[in-house]
Amino acid sequence: MTTAPKTDVITLKITRTFEAPKALIWKAFTEQEYLGKWHCPQEMSMTFAEVDLRVGGAWCTGMIADGMEEHVMKGVYREITPMDKLVYTHMWESGDHEHCLLNHETVITVLLADEGTGTRMTFTQEGMASEESRDSHNGGWTSAFDNLAGCLNKD
Repeated sequence: MTTAPKTDVITLKITRTFEAPKALIWKAFTEQEYLGKWHCPQEMSMTFAEVDLRVGGAWCTGMIADGMEEHVMKGVYREITPMDKLVYTHMWESGDHEHCLLNHETVITVLLADEGTGTRMTFTQEGMASEESRDSHNGGWTSAFDNLAGCLNKD
């Protein structure tokens, strides 16, 4: 008997509304200066951010916390629809957390929509290695988006 391959894709989805215009949220995801301020959980600090915003261009960020080695994430932009949609790969290059599966690629889609005076962001990360990894990343991304909200309040 042949067993069909498992096709369930483990996906993380976060929807959040920010009290900021869509143009500012877009910059936060696509400009090095902005990305380097928020792209990590609150208990960590950014070490660097690099952005080459074009289809096929690369991005890379680093973060660190006391007692941990630097965590480096990277990826490649796959689709860019200015102000509305960003699709890129995500991969851990280094890190010592149990759910930072090195060299495992996922795909992130960020959708932005006007909502009242703010912006609704729908963030999806597909291809998680496990449900535990998805849940861990949910905590990390939620904390990072708290950082983003804090940065927006300063601008």
